[in-house]
Amino acid sequence: MKKNLVKVLTVLLWLSISLGLEAQSICSNEVIEKEGYIYEFWADNPKSEACMTLGQNGQFSGNWNFVSTIQFRKGIRPATGKELIEYNIHFYPQGNAWTGVFGKAEHPKAVAYKDNIDFYIIENWGSWRPPGTFEAKKTFFSDGEIYDIYQFHGPCVPMMLGESYCYEYFSVRQTRRDKGTITLSNHIEAWNQLGMKIKNIKELSFCMEGYQSKGSIDVLSMEIISNQEQPTPSTIRSFIGDVNDDESINIIDALLVAQYYVGIKPDIFIQDNADVNIDLKIDILDSLLISQCYVGIIACNF
Repeated sequence: MKKNLVKVLTVLLWLSISLGLEAQSICSNEVIEKEGYIYEFWADNPKSEACMTLGQNGQFSGNWNFVSTIQFRKGIRPATGKELIEYNIHFYPQGNAWTGVFGKAEHPKAVAYKDNIDFYIIENWGSWRPPGTFEAKKTFFSDGEIYDIYQFHGPCVPMMLGESYCYEYFSVRQTRRDKGTITLSNHIEAWNQLGMKIKNIKELSFCMEGYQSKGSIDVLSMEIISNQEQPTPSTIRSFIGDVNDDESINIIDALLVAQYYVGIKPDIFIQDNADVNIDLKIDILDSLLISQCYVGIIACNF
C-alpha cells in the first residue's frame, strides 16, 4: 500500500515538475515569440493584478482582478487579410470584458493624416456588449452568424499602440460564442463596401480585453491559418458614392450630396455612401469628389 502511494506521489511530482517547466507566466507588460506566434501581455497599470500563462501547443490562459485595462493577445505580425482564425476557449468574465480578433492596419490616408486603424471582431463579451448602444452602420452574414458593423475615429486605445488617433472598425456578433472560425476576408470585404478601407495589416491577434473587471480565460486552441480562397459574397449591395442606390455613380449623386449639405433632404439618400473621403462628415467636398469621378478627373475607387 505504501509502495503504491509512493509511486502515485512520484508520478504527481513528476507531472508537476513537467508542467512547471512547460508553462511560462507573464505578469507584466511583455511580448514573447513562441511556436511561430507572438504573445503579448499589456496592462495600463504596471501594478495590475493579472497574469497570462503560456502552455504548449498554442494553449494559454489568463486571469485578472479589477485592473483598469488588460489585454492578453496571441497572433501574427504582419498578416495578409486572407487568414482564418479558429479558436476554442472557456471564458469566465465578471463585468466588462470581451474576446475575439484584434488587429492593426494602415489607413489609406495614413501618409497624409497619420491615422491608423484598430479593428475588432467581437465574438463574446461579459456585462457590456462592445461598442455600446451606437447604431450599426450595416449588418452582414459570415461564418453562420449576423454581425453588426460600427466605425469610430478618436484617440487610440490603449495609447501604448503608438499613434495619437485611430480609426476603429468593429464587427460584433449578435450572439455570443466560445468556439468557431472567423473568416477575416469576409469582414474586410464588408468594411470596404462601407468605405472602411484598410491596407498593410500590421497585427492580427486573438485577444481578451478586460476593463475594470475580473475573470479568467482558458484558450484551449487558437490557430491562424492562411486562406487563399475568395471571400463569401457579402449581402451589402450598395457602394460608396452611389447615394441614391441606383448601382452607378453619376452627377445626380453629386447633386444629392450638395442638397443634403445645405439642408435639403432627398427622398432616397444613403448616408453611408455619401462620405467618400472618409472624414466622418458629409459636406460639399464629397459632392465635388463625386463630380470629378463622374467626369473622369479622378478614379471612382472611393
